[in-house]
Amino acid sequence: MANSFRYAANNKDLKAAFVFYGPPPGKEELERIHCPVYGFYAGGDNRITSTVAETSEQMKKLSKKYQPVTYEGAGHGFMRAGEDPTNTVPGNKTAREQGFARLVKLLKEAKSTSSATSSTSSGVLAKASATQANSCHDVNKSLAAAGTR
Repeated sequence: MANSFRYAANNKDLKAAFVFYGPPPGKEELERIHCPVYGFYAGGDNRITSTVAETSEQMKKLSKKYQPVTYEGAGHGFMRAGEDPTNTVPGNKTAREQGFARLVKLLKEAKSTSSATSSTSSGVLAKASATQANSCHDVNKSLAAAGTR
């Protein structure tokens, strides 16, 4: 969500930011981001996903790492909807599974990179990453279950 971008803009110690179907902040905030930003977007969420191309261009111009992935067939909130047993949109389940696998992989990569430099900073990464995931549709419980917190 937009708060993930803002948190990254205001926390120089953050090692990575994870944006789940959230719009970007203004250019001034994008300029202050010092960590990679990984985006998780739904193909069926045009209001948000339509901002990805422009955000990619802005981040590229600012020499910032931004890696968005759009999950076709999914709707806004696919992380929660994909684990809901009453979900009737198959794309949400697929997007949740693929998005969660990507999130865990990125967290592990960031943690191992961070561990090479400082065990304290890897603790900051894990805590901040879990906080960011929790900020949109309660992915936090899934992170805890995966042992990434």
